[in-house]
Amino acid sequence: MRTTVAKLAPDTCFWKNKKLEPLRRASFGVGAVGVNQIGTVTEAIEVVKMAKDAEWGVVISQRSGETDDCFIADLAVDLATGQIKVGASSRGSKVKEKQNQIQTIHVRSTGRT
Repeated sequence: MRTTVAKLAPDTCFWKNKKLEPLRRASFGVGAVGVNQIGTVTEAIEVVKMAKDAEWGVVISQRSGETDDCFIADLAVDLATGQIKVGASSRGSKVKEKQNQIQTIHVRSTGRT
């Protein structure tokens, strides 16, 4: 029998709301970080550090209406989050560009396809 593990990923607003401090100590295991929700790239980096300090995983998340810009893919790789949420492949070139960027970074860094 195969076991599936689901991850509950609170969004960036969860991390920034001081009233939710007791919940942040709970065992969610992963947090979603949307740069557009948090405000600045610097603040997003701080939230990722906070999540990692709590030994949580991090999902870098695109906002709705995302463009073809691959910055979100670069950020996920640079912050070593290991996870990114960009939508379904069927959504077209916007998602494909980000997937291709991650693949390109992987090939350049490892020399493997």
